[in-house]
Amino acid sequence: MPELTHKAVSDVYGPSFGGNDFPIVTAARQMVSLVPLYKAALVALRDPQASLGTQALMRSLLEAWAHLYFIMGTDELRGAPCRALQVELGWVQNAKGILLEVGPVPGGLLAEVEARIRVLGELQKALGCTKCGAHDYSDVQAALHELSKVGPDGIPWLIAEWRSTSQVSHVAGWEWLAGDGGDGTTAVSDPPASTRAIWLNHLVLLFHNVAETYFAVAGVPPAGREPMSEASRLLLNDPWLKRMVDGDFDQKHRRPW
Repeated sequence: MPELTHKAVSDVYGPSFGGNDFPIVTAARQMVSLVPLYKAALVALRDPQASLGTQALMRSLLEAWAHLYFIMGTDELRGAPCRALQVELGWVQNAKGILLEVGPVPGGLLAEVEARIRVLGELQKALGCTKCGAHDYSDVQAALHELSKVGPDGIPWLIAEWRSTSQVSHVAGWEWLAGDGGDGTTAVSDPPASTRAIWLNHLVLLFHNVAETYFAVAGVPPAGREPMSEASRLLLNDPWLKRMVDGDFDQKHRRPW
């Protein structure tokens, strides 16, 4: 799967990329998979029995928004290339940990991951990012806590949604299906329409913010490179993304939210 996403991003931005292509290539990696995950979450909401899956899918959106927000920073993107490389390093270190967790590693995979770590280290040195460590999912909670305070009224549901997605991802979310049967027993039922409506509202708002942040970080291809493929059109012209940002991709003087 990492090889496939690498090819998809390379298809957009050319056969190879270097330090000057970050943070755009990192943001593109996120959106290659987030668009179908968002669509899948919407489809799951249509079926009461499948609707709990929306919570698990929303976790990926929350983590992606936290990573994109970290990359965007507060310095007009001046340090964004280094921050993007931190996210890339976090991803590949997580991948290495996953490979080592499950026993013998399939031939060649560990060597590929370790080679990627070395390449990222070289890119960090080339950009003067030598004091930057990895940024991974362990940093997401702090970013979401900060995001929950954004705007005049903040985003009061954001932390509760993160906790909910954690419960579903790690404990299967059975508590969402259990309720008072009215006779002293516990009844199991699908999430009611009122709950699914709340999830839909949060899902759409979340994807809106992810899309806004994505275009703020990487709304255009790297300098000198033109969109060249269907993958590029997915990222830059996808109607789902356009709808989320009302067709306005000029983020130079406008921050998300």
